[in-house]
Amino acid sequence: MEIRSQSLATELSVFYLDDEVFEIESLSRILESFKGDFRFNIKGFNNSEDFITALSSRAVDIILLDIHLEGSNSIESVIAKAIRMQPDALVFVVSSTQNTKLIAQCLKSGAYDFFSKSSDSKEIPIRITNSFRRYKAQLSSLSHLEYQ
Repeated sequence: MEIRSQSLATELSVFYLDDEVFEIESLSRILESFKGDFRFNIKGFNNSEDFITALSSRAVDIILLDIHLEGSNSIESVIAKAIRMQPDALVFVVSSTQNTKLIAQCLKSGAYDFFSKSSDSKEIPIRITNSFRRYKAQLSSLSHLEYQ
Protein backbone atom coordinates (compact mmCIF):
# COMPACT_ATOMS: atom_id res chain seq x y z
CA MET A 1 0.00 0.00 0.00
CA GLU A 2 1.43 3.34 -1.03
CA ILE A 3 1.01 6.08 1.52
CA ARG A 4 1.09 9.64 0.26
CA SER A 5 3.73 11.72 1.98
CA GLN A 6 1.49 14.77 2.22
CA SER A 7 -0.22 15.67 5.45
CA LEU A 8 -3.97 16.17 5.64
CA ALA A 9 -4.88 18.34 2.72
CA THR A 10 -7.06 21.39 3.12
CA GLU A 11 -8.45 20.72 -0.34
CA LEU A 12 -9.87 17.31 -1.16
CA SER A 13 -9.87 16.20 -4.76
CA VAL A 14 -13.14 14.40 -5.56
CA PHE A 15 -14.23 12.43 -8.61
CA TYR A 16 -17.96 11.74 -8.87
CA LEU A 17 -19.38 9.24 -11.36
CA ASP A 18 -23.13 9.43 -11.94
CA ASP A 19 -25.03 9.10 -15.21
CA GLU A 20 -27.43 11.84 -14.05
CA VAL A 21 -25.86 15.27 -14.75
CA PHE A 22 -28.38 16.90 -12.39
CA GLU A 23 -27.12 14.71 -9.52
CA ILE A 24 -23.50 15.65 -10.26
CA GLU A 25 -24.36 19.34 -10.28
CA SER A 26 -26.46 19.09 -7.12
CA LEU A 27 -23.84 17.25 -5.05
CA SER A 28 -21.10 19.50 -6.43
CA ARG A 29 -22.97 22.58 -5.15
CA ILE A 30 -23.40 20.95 -1.73
CA LEU A 31 -19.73 20.04 -1.42
CA GLU A 32 -18.38 23.29 -2.84
CA SER A 33 -20.50 25.37 -0.46
CA PHE A 34 -19.34 23.41 2.61
CA LYS A 35 -17.72 25.63 5.23
CA GLY A 36 -15.36 23.43 7.20
CA ASP A 37 -11.75 22.37 7.58
CA PHE A 38 -11.71 21.02 4.04
CA ARG A 39 -12.61 22.43 0.66
CA PHE A 40 -13.80 20.13 -2.10
CA ASN A 41 -12.46 20.26 -5.63
CA ILE A 42 -15.02 18.10 -7.42
CA LYS A 43 -14.92 16.78 -10.96
CA GLY A 44 -18.04 15.04 -12.24
CA PHE A 45 -18.31 12.33 -14.88
CA ASN A 46 -21.49 11.01 -16.46
CA ASN A 47 -19.91 7.97 -18.12
CA SER A 48 -17.55 5.24 -16.97
CA GLU A 49 -15.08 5.61 -19.83
CA ASP A 50 -14.18 9.25 -19.07
CA PHE A 51 -14.11 8.46 -15.36
CA ILE A 52 -11.64 5.56 -15.77
CA THR A 53 -9.44 7.63 -18.09
CA ALA A 54 -9.33 10.45 -15.53
CA LEU A 55 -8.55 8.03 -12.69
CA SER A 56 -5.41 6.98 -14.52
CA SER A 57 -4.22 10.56 -15.03
CA ARG A 58 -4.24 12.08 -11.53
CA ALA A 59 -4.49 11.18 -7.86
CA VAL A 60 -7.73 11.84 -6.03
CA ASP A 61 -8.69 11.74 -2.36
CA ILE A 62 -12.38 10.82 -2.65
CA ILE A 63 -14.32 8.81 -5.22
CA LEU A 64 -18.12 8.96 -5.27
CA LEU A 65 -19.98 6.34 -7.32
CA ASP A 66 -23.64 5.99 -8.16
CA ILE A 67 -24.88 2.39 -7.85
CA HIS A 68 -26.98 2.43 -11.01
CA LEU A 69 -24.87 3.39 -14.00
CA GLU A 70 -26.31 2.94 -17.46
CA GLY A 71 -24.19 0.95 -19.87
CA SER A 72 -21.42 0.11 -17.43
CA ASN A 73 -20.24 -3.04 -15.74
CA SER A 74 -21.55 -3.95 -12.34
CA ILE A 75 -20.98 -1.46 -9.54
CA GLU A 76 -18.78 -4.03 -7.84
CA SER A 77 -16.40 -4.09 -10.82
CA VAL A 78 -16.35 -0.27 -10.98
CA ILE A 79 -15.50 -0.14 -7.25
CA ALA A 80 -12.74 -2.74 -7.69
CA LYS A 81 -11.24 -0.89 -10.65
CA ALA A 82 -11.37 2.46 -8.82
CA ILE A 83 -9.63 0.96 -5.78
CA ARG A 84 -7.00 -0.72 -7.95
CA MET A 85 -6.28 2.53 -9.81
CA GLN A 86 -6.47 4.81 -6.76
CA PRO A 87 -5.54 2.67 -3.72
CA ASP A 88 -5.24 5.67 -1.39
CA ALA A 89 -8.63 7.14 -2.28
CA LEU A 90 -11.76 6.62 -0.22
CA VAL A 91 -14.63 5.22 -2.26
CA PHE A 92 -18.20 6.10 -1.33
CA VAL A 93 -21.34 4.76 -2.94
CA VAL A 94 -24.08 7.33 -3.48
CA SER A 95 -27.54 6.19 -4.49
CA SER A 96 -31.25 6.58 -4.03
CA THR A 97 -31.63 2.81 -3.60
CA GLN A 98 -32.69 1.30 -0.31
CA ASN A 99 -31.70 -2.20 -1.45
CA THR A 100 -29.68 -3.31 1.57
CA LYS A 101 -28.34 -6.39 -0.23
CA LEU A 102 -26.90 -4.24 -3.02
CA ILE A 103 -25.49 -1.73 -0.53
CA ALA A 104 -23.85 -4.59 1.41
CA GLN A 105 -22.33 -5.92 -1.84
CA CYS A 106 -20.81 -2.50 -2.52
CA LEU A 107 -19.31 -2.30 0.95
CA LYS A 108 -17.99 -5.86 0.63
CA SER A 109 -16.41 -4.88 -2.71
CA GLY A 110 -14.37 -2.20 -0.96
CA ALA A 111 -16.53 0.91 -0.74
CA TYR A 112 -15.77 2.75 2.50
CA ASP A 113 -19.34 3.92 3.10
CA PHE A 114 -22.73 4.48 1.52
CA PHE A 115 -25.03 7.45 1.65
CA SER A 116 -28.37 8.14 0.14
CA LYS A 117 -28.90 10.90 -2.38
CA SER A 118 -31.81 11.97 -0.19
CA SER A 119 -29.51 12.47 2.83
CA ASP A 120 -29.55 15.81 4.57
CA SER A 121 -27.29 18.01 2.42
CA LYS A 122 -25.34 19.12 5.51
CA GLU A 123 -24.64 15.51 6.46
CA ILE A 124 -22.83 14.46 3.27
CA PRO A 125 -19.72 16.69 3.46
CA ILE A 126 -19.45 16.07 7.21
CA ARG A 127 -19.52 12.30 6.73
CA ILE A 128 -16.95 12.53 3.93
CA THR A 129 -14.54 14.71 5.93
CA ASN A 130 -14.93 12.64 9.11
CA SER A 131 -14.28 9.46 7.13
CA PHE A 132 -11.26 11.05 5.44
CA ARG A 133 -9.78 12.07 8.81
CA ARG A 134 -10.31 8.56 10.23
CA TYR A 135 -8.81 6.94 7.15
CA LYS A 136 -5.71 9.15 7.17
CA ALA A 137 -5.25 8.50 10.89
CA GLN A 138 -5.42 4.75 10.22
CA LEU A 139 -2.85 5.05 7.43
CA SER A 140 -0.60 7.06 9.71
CA SER A 141 -0.86 4.41 12.44
CA LEU A 142 -0.03 1.68 9.94
CA SER A 143 3.02 3.52 8.64
CA HIS A 144 4.31 3.94 12.20
CA LEU A 145 3.91 0.20 12.78
CA GLU A 146 5.85 -0.61 9.59
CA TYR A 147 8.89 1.34 10.84
CA GLN A 148 9.04 -0.27 14.29
